[in-house]
Amino acid sequence: MRVPAAILALFFVLAGSAHGAVTTINNGDGTTTLRAQYSVPTAKVTDVRDDICRGAGWTALVTCSQVMVTAAQCTAGQLGTQVANPETCIQAIDRKVRAYLWDLRKAGEVKEADDASVKPVREADSTPDIQ
Repeated sequence: MRVPAAILALFFVLAGSAHGAVTTINNGDGTTTLRAQYSVPTAKVTDVRDDICRGAGWTALVTCSQVMVTAAQCTAGQLGTQVANPETCIQAIDRKVRAYLWDLRKAGEVKEADDASVKPVREADSTPDIQ
């Protein structure tokens, strides 16, 4: 699994903070809420937000594409020109963190399946057929 550099940077910044807490909440409907709360020493909260967005590759302006015209995010007359990004900085952070956490969860499920099913067979059979 390849971890986006911006997400790694986010977690390194957060890991170095003075205070942090992570809680999980069973919502009772088959979903879980994961809440990560960290205090990061800084002069302004916008500095942290902007640094994370830059690290995630988010920009305030994007090039208008046909997909964006179809989604009514820009007009046909704006095709190929710079327009305001329809995704906010906070939405970009949210999307990146969700994707990162989902990838970690999938990796954990794969490891669990490997440990439970593949590893015992591999250890019991010494032929080179099982890698």
